[in-house]
Amino acid sequence: MAGQRQPVSDSRAQVKTPRESTKAGRRLRWLEVGCGAGEVLIALASEHPENDYLGLDVYRPGLGRLLHGLAERKLENVRILCGDSPSLIDRQVSDQSLAGVYVFFPDPWPKNGIINAV
Repeated sequence: MAGQRQPVSDSRAQVKTPRESTKAGRRLRWLEVGCGAGEVLIALASEHPENDYLGLDVYRPGLGRLLHGLAERKLENVRILCGDSPSLIDRQVSDQSLAGVYVFFPDPWPKNGIINAV
């Protein structure tokens, strides 16, 4: 349906790799699962340029808005992954590379399922 979020089954939309070494600069890296259009990531990256941030979501249009916002503000301390959170974290985020994880309002189910259940 028009306007419905469509999950992405691969990570080809990835921008840079989160396995980039944090050892050289020893910067803290924070992950936001379900970052959507990136309002939180943009705010955090702006307020804390000394940290690195990684946003993960399946919704490509939202990630497009995040990329646009990052470019507008010339922020270079955010990386993005597009795809399924558990498999991407397992495959592309190295052990002990994160200072912390943000999970605010994840949307793990299709909207039609909610509407039909009510």
